[in-house]
Amino acid sequence: METKLTEPLHDVAQICRNYHRKIQVLAGVLFCAVVLGGLVLFFEWAQKPIFTNTAFALFVCAGFVFVYYMEGLKEYKEITPSEQGKAAEFAREYPEVAEYLQKVAATGRKMVAMEYEEIVAFVEEKKGEGANKGN
Repeated sequence: METKLTEPLHDVAQICRNYHRKIQVLAGVLFCAVVLGGLVLFFEWAQKPIFTNTAFALFVCAGFVFVYYMEGLKEYKEITPSEQGKAAEFAREYPEVAEYLQKVAATGRKMVAMEYEEIVAFVEEKKGEGANKGN
């Protein structure tokens, strides 16, 4: 089976802006849940379970979604210099990786973690194919 690298992402900045917008909204919801929880404690609204349950539900739901989007945003962070060095090594060894890095450079941005992981998977698969051909 022939392994190929996909095309580099062209809209990383837009994707990151979308994630940041969603994260800001969720942070606002989390803040409101904490404020409502504080009001429940300080003004003794605990006798009315609607306030307690609402604060708890807002906090838990928004918290899970917040963590989900924060994890998704990690895929779009720029890679470290050591990872850039490894990618350059892979580019010297595999012409497909060199072509991919040129396409990324043509977009005018640095490589992101998702693309680096794709390159590492490609290289590992190529090394596995080479080992299988040797047997």
